[in-house]
Amino acid sequence: MSTVSNAPDLSRGTDPHRVQAITVFVCVLGALLYYIWQIHFGFNPRSISDEHGFRQTQTAVTVQEFEREHGVSLNYGTPFLGRPWSVPFEFPFFQALVYFLSSSSGLDIITAGRLLSVSAYLLCLWLLFLIARQIGAPEGGPLTAVFGLIIPFYLFWSRAFLIESTALALTLAALLFALRTLERAPWFEIFGLFVCSMIAAATKITTFFPVAVGTALLCSVTIIRELRRSGWVGGCRRLLSSLHLWCIALALVCGLGCAYLWTSFADDIKAAHPLAGYLTSGALKPWIYGSWEQRWEGWRWEHLLNHYLFGLGSHSYFSLALLVSALILGLIFSKSRYWVLFFVFLFLLPIGTFFNLYVVHNYYSNANLLFLLMAVGIALSGWGGRATWCWVPKVLSVLIIGSLVTGMADAHYSRLMVNEIPAVPCLRHLRRVTPKNALIVGFGWGISPEIAFYSNRRAMLFNGFPLEQWDRALDLQDPRMSKVVVVEPTAHADEIQMALHTAEKLGLRERQIEGCNYRFFSTLRGHQ
Repeated sequence: MSTVSNAPDLSRGTDPHRVQAITVFVCVLGALLYYIWQIHFGFNPRSISDEHGFRQTQTAVTVQEFEREHGVSLNYGTPFLGRPWSVPFEFPFFQALVYFLSSSSGLDIITAGRLLSVSAYLLCLWLLFLIARQIGAPEGGPLTAVFGLIIPFYLFWSRAFLIESTALALTLAALLFALRTLERAPWFEIFGLFVCSMIAAATKITTFFPVAVGTALLCSVTIIRELRRSGWVGGCRRLLSSLHLWCIALALVCGLGCAYLWTSFADDIKAAHPLAGYLTSGALKPWIYGSWEQRWEGWRWEHLLNHYLFGLGSHSYFSLALLVSALILGLIFSKSRYWVLFFVFLFLLPIGTFFNLYVVHNYYSNANLLFLLMAVGIALSGWGGRATWCWVPKVLSVLIIGSLVTGMADAHYSRLMVNEIPAVPCLRHLRRVTPKNALIVGFGWGISPEIAFYSNRRAMLFNGFPLEQWDRALDLQDPRMSKVVVVEPTAHADEIQMALHTAEKLGLRERQIEGCNYRFFSTLRGHQ
């Protein structure tokens, strides 16, 4: 009589797929723990002025306005140019989420904003993992996630108080839904494509537009293949009856339409403001796109390259050489080489389109650097048919990981994450010595709303306006509001002259704040 044993059969050896799965899980988990350990150093709840403070505080003052008004509004306040307070820029999806998180949890605005940014960034990595599986390159997803969790650029910018991670997550979700829709996805995927496309485009069109173009290219490839397979007559008939292609096209059009409607809405409000006319989308076109002449100036490309080199850490040139080598070898050996080209295209297109923005603002690379990492992750996976070369992608992966991790120790961004901002205590002091309805009239900040955010007061910032225009705007301010003129130490001579004129016009006297080198003019006591 025989017995049946439930003991495992050890004679077959270890399953290589199981070992690989465990290895991948351990690597991703280790990278995630490293990511959490690194960003906790830069989770400063007191300041968001570590880099591009003007942009981070511009996002944060909107949340403060939501708190003042006890609710979310599309015609939201951006109180740094005086009355009327509304000078809207992006669709306030991220700001609304921060407001709801802060008000429901009791977290301060900065902590809530950082938590939301980090969560959105981790969602981006998960979406890239799903996209890699969708396109038939499943090994590329975990590798991309590891790169994204350890690269110094995202260790810094993923915890910044910006809309970038949220806009990118919405855009990647739209791309995933589009890829699934091409595979005859159910209606849920189509619904998700429409929703994510419209919110992503309205939130940040510069992030959504390159992916919209890439999605249109994928649809074009599908159309060409169908025409080659079925001929012109049969292919056209099938394409005209292809509901999924029409849904993708309509979703992209709806997304771009939402962006246009929001931009028009915001432009109308800015145009009606006495000081904000130069901030409309039409007036900012040269600033956004740059000129053809600028694209031929070598120093601009060098400046742009430095943004990415800083983001790679202190071993930047070595890391860059490894990434380029991985891309070249992937184009030769990887079975997913066309997808490598696709994600390289998504990396390069926004640079070529919004050239000046990418040169001037390093945080714009939030929107495209992940696509380069995705291209590298796919390039290092799927090497088939060459067993003698299978060690190459493994070695390159280890070298890239080692270079990025060790390069963080003395990286540009690691120093920024722990730096204190000397100006913040002075600006916070304004909160203690001014009433809640005070108007801060600032000189030397340009249009940076840092003074408005840290003082938690509405502001009116001078940015080179003509005297007559400035005086008209001053006359529009609420006479019931207490006025304080603040001059930053690095203000230019013309700004100081305008500050003295403004103080005289408002009947203010110069006072001192102990331990602060700003010049203050007010009628308030307690500044001595």
